[in-house]
Amino acid sequence: MSSKLSADVSLFDQSLIQSCLKFYSLAVNVLMRYLNIENIKDFKSLLIKNVEMKWNALPEYFVEDIGEILLFYIQFFPNALQDPSSEDLSLFVSLILCNGTNFIKNPYLVAKFVEVFFTSCPMVQPKANYFNNLIVYQRFDGRDLVNSLMKFYSDVERTGASSEFYDKFQIRYHISVIFKFLWEIPQYQLAFINESNQGKQFVRFINMIINDATYLLDESLESLKRIHEIQNLMENKTEWNQLNQETRSQKESQLAQDERQCKSYLTLATETVEMFSYITKHVKEPFLVDEIVDKLAAMLNFNLYQLCGPRCVNLKVKNPKDYNFEPKKLLDLLTSIYLNLSAYDRFAEGLANDERSYKKELFIDAIKRMSNANIKPQIEIERFRSLAEKVEVIVEQKGQVDIDIDNAPDEFKDPLMDTVMIDPVRLPTSNKIMERSVIVRHLLNSNFDPFNRMPLNEDKLISETELQKQIHEWIKANVKNGEMFLKKKLRQNQMELEQTYQS
Repeated sequence: MSSKLSADVSLFDQSLIQSCLKFYSLAVNVLMRYLNIENIKDFKSLLIKNVEMKWNALPEYFVEDIGEILLFYIQFFPNALQDPSSEDLSLFVSLILCNGTNFIKNPYLVAKFVEVFFTSCPMVQPKANYFNNLIVYQRFDGRDLVNSLMKFYSDVERTGASSEFYDKFQIRYHISVIFKFLWEIPQYQLAFINESNQGKQFVRFINMIINDATYLLDESLESLKRIHEIQNLMENKTEWNQLNQETRSQKESQLAQDERQCKSYLTLATETVEMFSYITKHVKEPFLVDEIVDKLAAMLNFNLYQLCGPRCVNLKVKNPKDYNFEPKKLLDLLTSIYLNLSAYDRFAEGLANDERSYKKELFIDAIKRMSNANIKPQIEIERFRSLAEKVEVIVEQKGQVDIDIDNAPDEFKDPLMDTVMIDPVRLPTSNKIMERSVIVRHLLNSNFDPFNRMPLNEDKLISETELQKQIHEWIKANVKNGEMFLKKKLRQNQMELEQTYQS
């Protein structure tokens, strides 16, 4: 204790703090000269298009030290950052945040400055408000910051480190909290909305959010089930005492591990789902594109099933708040996403297409829980009920289409999948006809004809245009809403091919 107090006296000495801040403020201006920027305050744009070779030659710790000192003062002595020299430091933080890995190749170094911004946010460190305002209300376009953070959110999927899979969740949690804070500021909310209209980067960002929400919720809810099981076992003294010491130790170790993991993952998952909720309130179209909507619907339905399905009782644990488990809040957020997109038929179709989790009874149970626990006002519950009815109508229509398709002639069906072909191709090596997307997927894994194992490449496939025409005409004539069904299948086939090539 005496050693710590002695260190505190030295580290928190006012003259030392001011000297450190002045030193790092000067260091920032020196670093800027390596980018041909004489004075950072005169810098007209935060985007750096061409990085000088001499900048790349600098040791990383020149920049890392600035991040470390800022983290230290924000956490333990935030008032120190009200010094005038903080302006240069805040601009340097903004510079790194707006350029990401285009500017600094090490993603973990960029992540340190993301953490600086995260730590300065009011919900994390209210006393760092002055420094936070310097970053947020600088004179540059807020869209640069939003764009760069979205890109970095996606880019940390691959960091090159052996621990990249787990590292990304902490980094993305920091970005999620930053986004929630920025969303409340009109200029940044507008930047989000404008960015959502720009196409593929926002769709990629959404795809990463869905992946994270799916994994984090699945892992945390499975952990809760194991915690529930072990807690019940420990409460049954007779059964618990019958276990040998080694088994009891294993169970206790598993419980401790699940409790740690569950708390961490649920915190990240709730933040991710909340981000979905407030974004979908104002941004719709990117969530309805073909490569996203079915995936989003499946994620929502599966987690609704976890919370409201017949096995939800297995999520009941002692002191759920110790694990950051708030089932009412989670149900509120999930159903808000449903409601935010409920006006769109394409979203309802996506829900109906989910054969794994969708059931009419699931929506009925969710409505009962929302009513009984006063999770939503009655008007929103009725909107949710209307969505459920719309989805059920689509499911019934889809069932009729499936029956119609089953009656198709055998020569119209893929010989491996037994599904109607939309884009038939002939395999010259065996003279068999298959659906293009099916054989292309096979050839990416094995360059052989699946029927006779002779060598075969995609460029040797022969389009069967006459057969394709016959199939399309049959669908239009024999399947309910055949024209719409055909367009949908063509769209799905194209998407499957694109995903196959990407993988």
